[in-house]
Amino acid sequence: MSELLTEEEQVERLKQWWKENGRSIIAGVVIGLGIFGSWQGWRAYETRQAEEGSAAFDAFQQQARGGDIDATLRAESSLRERFDGSAYADLAALEVARELTNQGRLDEAAERLRTVRESGANTAIRELARLHLGRVLMAQGAYDEAGAVLQADPPAAFAAEMAALRGDLARLQNDDAAARAAYEQALALGSADREWLELMLQNLAGDHAG
Repeated sequence: MSELLTEEEQVERLKQWWKENGRSIIAGVVIGLGIFGSWQGWRAYETRQAEEGSAAFDAFQQQARGGDIDATLRAESSLRERFDGSAYADLAALEVARELTNQGRLDEAAERLRTVRESGANTAIRELARLHLGRVLMAQGAYDEAGAVLQADPPAAFAAEMAALRGDLARLQNDDAAARAAYEQALALGSADREWLELMLQNLAGDHAG
C-alpha cells in the first residue's frame, strides 16, 4: 500500500469501505439509539424510584420520631418490602438499630447491624453499620467479636472514628498501651472528637502515673 494516495483513490477506497461496512454501521447506530432510549427510560425509572424511596423514608422517619418502637418496626418492614436492597432500607435498619439500642434490645440491634454490614447498598452504609455494631457488641461485653468486627482497615473517611473505637475497646480490655496508641492514631487522622480523645489520653496518663 502506498503511503500517499491521490484524492480520487482515497474517495474510491472510502466508497468501497462504506459498501462493505455501511450496513453494519447503520444497524449499530439504530441499535445504539435503541439502547440510548432504553437507558433514558431506565434513568427515568431510577429517578422515580429515588423520589418514591425518599418519600417513603421520610414517612418512616416521621413514624420513628413518634417513639413507638412497634410502629417503627412495621414502618421499616413496609419500606423494606418496597425498596429492599436500597440505601433507604439500610438507613431505616440503622435507625431501628439505634432505637432498639436505646431500649436495651441489643441482640435485635446487633442482628440488624450485621445484616447491613454484610449486604448494605454501598460502602459508606456498610462502614456505618460496622461502627455501630462494634459499639453494640462492646455494650454487650462481646469484646472478641467486637475486635474482629473492628479489625479490618476502613476507608479513609471512617479511619479516625474506627481508631477511636478501637481505643475504647482496648481500654475496656484493660490494655492501656493499645488504647493510647489507638487514641493517638485517631488524633493523627484528624478525628472531630479531639477534646474527648485528649481527655482519654490524660486519663490514661493519670492511671499510669497512679
